[in-house]
Amino acid sequence: MLKAVFYVLLISLAACGSQEATSSEPAVIRVVDDEFSPKIIRVEPGTTVIWESGGANNHNVIASDGSWQAISSDYFEYGIITKGDQYEHTFTDPGIYEYYCPFHGTNDKGMVGLVIVGDVEYSVEEAETKTELSKNVLTVNTRCGQFFKRR
Repeated sequence: MLKAVFYVLLISLAACGSQEATSSEPAVIRVVDDEFSPKIIRVEPGTTVIWESGGANNHNVIASDGSWQAISSDYFEYGIITKGDQYEHTFTDPGIYEYYCPFHGTNDKGMVGLVIVGDVEYSVEEAETKTELSKNVLTVNTRCGQFFKRR
């Protein structure tokens, strides 16, 4: 009898230990005044990302392709994340997911962020900045009170 109980326990433990853990700890992105922190985050597939508001301003989180966004029961069009609110989304498929806050940016500038899911290639391309001063300048002649354009 004792031998039978031992085998049942052994089989039960083996069955429990053979299940793979598919969930991981959630990743947190802080939504502060006019920025996401961190701006870029890398997670494994199946990870839930939580956007947690800590700023004084209202914000939202919307996928750049429109496939998901924060939803609030207080508003009909789209959600507003106020201080202390959270929004979460689980990323199941590997890929690069861009998102933004429509109140403080557009889908490609301003308050934007990026979630990289899985082992996908991603590199930041540095934009070339070219600064050229205008030659068409308005100059004020303070002695005569006249304005003229310098050519």
